[in-house]
Amino acid sequence: MSRTRAIPILLLIIITSAVSVTLFLKPADILSPSPIYTDDYVLHYSQCLTSRYFLSSSGRCWGYDPYFLAGYPSGALANADNKAWELFFFVLSPLLGPFAFKLYLILFLLLYPLFLYAAARNFNLARGPSLIASVLGILFFHLSLPVEFVSWGMLSYVFMVYFSIYLLSLFYKLFESFTVTRYLILCVLTALSLLMHILTPVHLFIPLAVLYAGNAARLSLKQHAAMAGMALFVLAVNSYWLLPVLQFFNDKTVRPENYEFTLQIKNLFEPLRVYVFQQPSVMHRKLPELNRTFIDTFVLGLSLYGLYSWWKEKRFNLFLAFAAGGLFLFIIAYYGSHTNFFPPLQPQRFTIPLNILLIIPACAGLYLLARTLLQGKPAAAKLCAACLLLIVLVAPAGKILYTIYTCKLYRLSCAVPAPFVRLTAYFKDHTSRAGRILIEDSEFDTLHQFFGSHYTALLPEYVQREYLCGPRPMYPILHSYASFTAGTLFEKKIETFSLQELQRYFDGYNVRWIVAWRTDSKQFFDRFPGYIVRLSDIDNFTVYEVKRTATFFLKGSGTVRADYNRLELTDIVPEQGEIIISYHWMKFFKTIPQVRIERADALGDPVGFIKILNPPPSLVVVNGY
Repeated sequence: MSRTRAIPILLLIIITSAVSVTLFLKPADILSPSPIYTDDYVLHYSQCLTSRYFLSSSGRCWGYDPYFLAGYPSGALANADNKAWELFFFVLSPLLGPFAFKLYLILFLLLYPLFLYAAARNFNLARGPSLIASVLGILFFHLSLPVEFVSWGMLSYVFMVYFSIYLLSLFYKLFESFTVTRYLILCVLTALSLLMHILTPVHLFIPLAVLYAGNAARLSLKQHAAMAGMALFVLAVNSYWLLPVLQFFNDKTVRPENYEFTLQIKNLFEPLRVYVFQQPSVMHRKLPELNRTFIDTFVLGLSLYGLYSWWKEKRFNLFLAFAAGGLFLFIIAYYGSHTNFFPPLQPQRFTIPLNILLIIPACAGLYLLARTLLQGKPAAAKLCAACLLLIVLVAPAGKILYTIYTCKLYRLSCAVPAPFVRLTAYFKDHTSRAGRILIEDSEFDTLHQFFGSHYTALLPEYVQREYLCGPRPMYPILHSYASFTAGTLFEKKIETFSLQELQRYFDGYNVRWIVAWRTDSKQFFDRFPGYIVRLSDIDNFTVYEVKRTATFFLKGSGTVRADYNRLELTDIVPEQGEIIISYHWMKFFKTIPQVRIERADALGDPVGFIKILNPPPSLVVVNGY
């Protein structure tokens, strides 16, 4: 196909990508200044806001956040999959405001088909199959899991997957002709890919290792050293967030309830259901009629033919890289849930990079098949074949595409719900900084009681109070012991608490108010009207006041004023020469003026609290990094 004929088709693909923005955003929301609040988006927006504060104030991507979980290291561990988004927001938000957050999604929707076209061209495929790769990428996005991931807020992962196939193609071109320009571009883009998502190496390691091994004999010693230098450069660029991950790695929790609730494939015969019956046993689509895997089967069948053609053409490097990489991802995706290592990574997600990888040989296979069948045939035969292909695609694909666009199943919200505004307004008028608000949170298995999303992540942005909950429920760190999710309080069923136990924990964590949504939780709190008083009902939430004297001091007395990376203590009266305050311990703490600070055990909390020995009447606890 000539360049002249290819350009209009490529322009049509770009226009299609631009139109697909309306699948997720109302036309009025596309350029509006509001961010996105649906599902995980609100969590990521909260992370962008806090990381912007830490980057601007300390030059670090993380810091101590006293507003959640009785204090925890925000940005250091649990959000290691969104660093590129955070930097994007940090750079552009001074100019664009919250729109910078939404722009990241818009850029992805405009660029992802072009990644596949450019990748196919870099793998030395002609313009025809490269255009097919782009179209297959669009179809796979809409007909399989990527559209669901983006609607849930798992944008960074899908963005990285589509980008990584382009990155792999650049490595192929580098090994084909090792130039300084290509090498420098790859250094920058590889570092960017790891910033986009921490799982990038899992996708690229096998095909990249195969390509490297296949070309190792051709590379000079200097070029081998340059490849090692690239790895060091990528680690150095990402060290600002990788080092905190390592420093706090022991604080990570690996509990089945944190990951078993989704994206696990337990059926040993799932590949049969996906590729033969085309109806997976795990339902993640918005409607049952969308739960079909025609496109996965289509891509797999064509990719096998494409791989076979590469083998016959003696393009062994390409064959081995894609065959080995595809097999590796297939095993993880369909059988990773049966291992001990992969379940926390939610193995079903790897069906996305598996199919994106296979699209490259699939487009080669489809183009070769069409050329073999139609070469030398009259125009009428070619037209008939095109009509047959259109019918084959329209039957399974057209109806699904029509449904998701006309039913607006994936529209994202750019407006804060009125009940959330009323709830936070109530907090502003009827609570104070003297004590914490215990929030009963909810995940998708309890139907996202906070208005279909993780609005708890934005609570400190609306009302500067300290909340005993995480930015999201079941936050996978030890600090989430100090939380309340769907009837589980301090990792115990709430019904098992006696009044004396509640008093001990509420004193220890300085709980002065409670917000509950579960009927059983409300009935439990209503059993203690002399201690827990019902104040108001807002939407499906009930607000309670705990009748106790508020203090953040477990031992001694005084006043605490908390903010990011800083706890100001005044009017300190020690008890037996020491104080213990109700904030989670962190090894990087130091005090001004300098006194001895250490960890204190209390209430079975696995993190522990802050103990200060021989304190002066006032001091400041800061994050010393």
